[in-house]
Amino acid sequence: LDNGPIRTSFMLTYLPFAVNGDTVYETRTFYLDAGSQLNRVKEEYRGINKPFTVAAGIAERPEGKITAKSAEKGYIAYTLDAGKNGTVYVGTIIPRNSTGITESDSHLLIEELYTPGTELVYYTGAGWSKWGFENDEAWVKYLNSFTERLNNPLKVTFK
Repeated sequence: LDNGPIRTSFMLTYLPFAVNGDTVYETRTFYLDAGSQLNRVKEEYRGINKPFTVAAGIAERPEGKITAKSAEKGYIAYTLDAGKNGTVYVGTIIPRNSTGITESDSHLLIEELYTPGTELVYYTGAGWSKWGFENDEAWVKYLNSFTERLNNPLKVTFK
């Protein structure tokens, strides 16, 4: 969709799947912005008329650990020890509308109730100890700051 120095975006269309007897069609658009550790993901569903729970998350690994999680703020953070290659930090944010955080089948999931006819937007991405994030606290601070900016956007008025 876009392929420039500031943003790259692309859309994926998935095979239909069933939810409560309805056939659901999903598209997912990814926005990769220069200078951001987190990618914006927009989910859209067609073919269902009732609200249903969706989740975005992180696959847990034996060499990893949950660094922080906050359903109230809408984020989860995970740290993965890559040995001599450093530490990888992973995060997912569902701003404003998170309904809970669960662990299921080796996944850390943040959930939201999806209302048909609306867009679901979440953010996911990673950082690295060998570039920009010296420890777990620096990564969690980044996620907190990112979440605050999403939930309290700058407003400008012209008169």
